[in-house]
Amino acid sequence: MENLVDVALIILAAVANSGLQLGAGTLLLLYNESLGRRVRKTTRQVTRGFITGAFLLSLLLVSTVMLIILLINSQPFTLEQLPVVAGVALAGAVIVFGLYFRSGKNTMLWIPNWMAKYFKKRAGKADSAAEGMAIGMMAVLGELPFSIILIVIAANSLLNLPQAVIILAIVGYALITVMPLIIMKLLIKSGSSLAEIQRWRVKNKTFFRIFVGICYVAIAVFLIAFKILGNVN
Repeated sequence: MENLVDVALIILAAVANSGLQLGAGTLLLLYNESLGRRVRKTTRQVTRGFITGAFLLSLLLVSTVMLIILLINSQPFTLEQLPVVAGVALAGAVIVFGLYFRSGKNTMLWIPNWMAKYFKKRAGKADSAAEGMAIGMMAVLGELPFSIILIVIAANSLLNLPQAVIILAIVGYALITVMPLIIMKLLIKSGSSLAEIQRWRVKNKTFFRIFVGICYVAIAVFLIAFKILGNVN
């Protein structure tokens, strides 16, 4: 039962992370900046590199946080520490509900203007898989103010799993976080236009906010119900 709860927490954290929209918005920007400026092969290389970079950095971040937890704590979070983690997750839900998207009929995010200009500038100049990979990693780093608590919770739950499945679980976590990017790339490859995808994102902006916020709340509830109250003697 305990391992099932940890698996559920890892999946919830990965799904919530995948619902954050900076990566999807940056991938669309890469495609948009490529129109009329790059050959199709170069665009494929850049976007493939972007997704690969996001995937690899997700792997690295969750693995690094696992190591940090062990170095500082020598074990997964204790019963006394978990309420703080659950509280931060609830705070994250409030922030996502209230601040993540800017108002208006668009998908503009919380990020400052200088960061948005940086992504646009790099997207316009990217012409190789390596540059796409670097932008993918920057997109993951840009989400850290919202995703760091998800990464911490996933890392802690990964430490509770049997050693035989930890590596597989880390890869699975990272793969879920980039799944929307893979789906978006496949949709564009199959003929969906950038305008159609962007209209869908604008139309479902409220859904994304609610969905991700509910994932944060569900994580906090799981921690409280199964990890805290479930272990109180």
